Amino acid sequence: MTTPLPELHFPLSPEAAKKLVFAHWDFLQHLAMRRFPNDDNTAHLALDHVLEHLQEDQWRRIRTWEGQGKFATFLGVLAGRLMTDYVRKVYGHQRPPKWLSEKSDPIWMDAYRTLILERFERQEAIGLLQTRYPDAQLQTIRQVVAEVLGRCPPRSRYQDSHGVTLDDIAEPVSQIPTPEAELEPTSRELLEALEGYIRGEAELPEEAATLLEKLQPHLHLSAEERLFLRLRYCEGLKMAQIARLLHIKGDPYKRLHKILARLRAACEEAGIR
Repeated sequence: MTTPLPELHFPLSPEAAKKLVFAHWDFLQHLAMRRFPNDDNTAHLALDHVLEHLQEDQWRRIRTWEGQGKFATFLGVLAGRLMTDYVRKVYGHQRPPKWLSEKSDPIWMDAYRTLILERFERQEAIGLLQTRYPDAQLQTIRQVVAEVLGRCPPRSRYQDSHGVTLDDIAEPVSQIPTPEAELEPTSRELLEALEGYIRGEAELPEEAATLLEKLQPHLHLSAEERLFLRLRYCEGLKMAQIARLLHIKGDPYKRLHKILARLRAACEEAGIR
């Protein structure tokens, strides 16, 4: 249920600024979950950090908005910067590896900062780099991102002062398999291939494109089923939101399990495990 927006008068009063932020609370939660998709605890802590700083000086940052452009865009930029500040505050500024410092093209350092320091997910990082480097080819950006991720493994991205990674302090895993666990790929190439299939992307890294070509004869999902997976895994929407958008009757989790079972079967039929 969407919270109705307050009637706006500029400059915004502290109360109006506060109401605007909480009217967009679901949007902020969505941003946090997309930024930290595999770590609910960090997502909530980052969101607390965002709220704490937004309400400083009687919502001073929010009151600088004067109605130009969409408020959600303005809020998204503010929240993104504050989440980056939170990551740097908690995990510090990591020194880039030597091999990266030897790269002359600035896109390499920008990719490292976006993926490793600011913790954007691969697809979001690609989109950001496309915006920052409009003359660079998409294939080049994908290769840069893939190499940075490959040479800076996720488990070593964020460590506290005692050398404990976020993966090491995750909550105990339930014995009941989750839909996400069922879709866990055996390799980055397989993940890229499946994501390309879900998104309907024409351009993929060579290895992923080869895998998808091998998988394609065994993949028979409808357009709606692919959209279901895209909303869940690429856009990060909650199941209740997806059920409303797609007018799904019954339990959406059961439907998701069935789709994932078909994907898993397709991989097995193609000899990919």
